[in-house]
Amino acid sequence: MKSHEQLLPGYLQIIVNVPLTSENGGFDFMLPEGIKCPQPGMFAIVPWVRGSKLGVVVDRHHHPQIEVSRIRPITGMVEDWPALPEPVLKLAAFAANYYHANAGEILLSSVPESLTRSSNFIVEHTIARYTKGKRKAAALIPSPAPPPPPPPAPCRVNHPSKPSVEMVK
Repeated sequence: MKSHEQLLPGYLQIIVNVPLTSENGGFDFMLPEGIKCPQPGMFAIVPWVRGSKLGVVVDRHHHPQIEVSRIRPITGMVEDWPALPEPVLKLAAFAANYYHANAGEILLSSVPESLTRSSNFIVEHTIARYTKGKRKAAALIPSPAPPPPPPPAPCRVNHPSKPSVEMVK
């Protein structure tokens, strides 16, 4: 029999690089069924306004900060990248508190912008893969040689002294 805790839906608190703050520093997103519970520090692609953003998981809880009907599920987890260590998350939280900023602004500002664009990820079955450099690498791989042309079809040659003769190579 499942415990009461396992029956409750899972909510993730994720920080994103936006100039907004929430009560606990992160924003609530729903963990879809079939996804393993991510550890803090893992990267996720989350829906944001009309697009998506890269975020970092900071916590998992069973009681969201806002009403459940307003919470959207995450788009996918980035499994290609290692999770950020706990001391880095604590440093971002300290800096956010000190500078009165969002922890996502502090933490994700240190990641190069080309890596944080959600358009550089492909999400398949809630697993996000970074593809920016891989697309260029795939273009550098030589394509296989084209197949040889088909053999020529038989042709008719007209000789002035003879009637039409069919020649085949």
